[in-house]
Amino acid sequence: MLDGVPIGRAYWNSLYIAAVTVAATLLTGAMAAYAFARIPFRGSGPLFGLFLATQMVPAQVTIVPLYVMLARLHLIDSHLALILPAVANPFAVFLLRQFIRAVPVELEEAARIDGAGRWTVFWRIVLPNIRPGLWTLGIIVFLASWNSYFFPLVFLNTSELFTVPLLLDSFHSQRGGIDYGLTAALSAMTVVPMLIAFLIGQRKILNSMAASGLGGR
Repeated sequence: MLDGVPIGRAYWNSLYIAAVTVAATLLTGAMAAYAFARIPFRGSGPLFGLFLATQMVPAQVTIVPLYVMLARLHLIDSHLALILPAVANPFAVFLLRQFIRAVPVELEEAARIDGAGRWTVFWRIVLPNIRPGLWTLGIIVFLASWNSYFFPLVFLNTSELFTVPLLLDSFHSQRGGIDYGLTAALSAMTVVPMLIAFLIGQRKILNSMAASGLGGR
């Protein structure tokens, strides 16, 4: 029933994009969060507020300038067009900043007394202590990337580069009608990674929300 449907390639594309996006977001988000939480500089408060305010801007509002910028960089119809915009994630910085602020400053001061530099402190002291936040953020970013439909629809033209959501939308027109059995099979297959991510991370997400104060009372 799945003959002629490149579900394997679409699966690989989605997994590859999601994995790279998660890794890049965790690294850049943690570095930016550490700067806002631990490195004092003039205007850090207003800059952090302005950075978070970008979350209130819908993606549809910035899609035209983003498309023009990526076109000038010759990144349209490539997976980098999906990865690079997703890495600049204000929520990632906000979430990890909450965890970093909960790390005792004394740990960092003790490491500096032993001669550790800023990067060593960040890599060996801060990151291990915010592991629950990294797990939570990684799962959230993975699910967002896996389910993304709008950006692949705009930036991808070649069928070999299609992700799973885009493949589900495109194969109807290729077959000239709706095959409900095939649609159900493909939809069920797309849910499997999300179920795995949820089963792995449900406890970590709840624990991290309680630790960061995002869970409320």
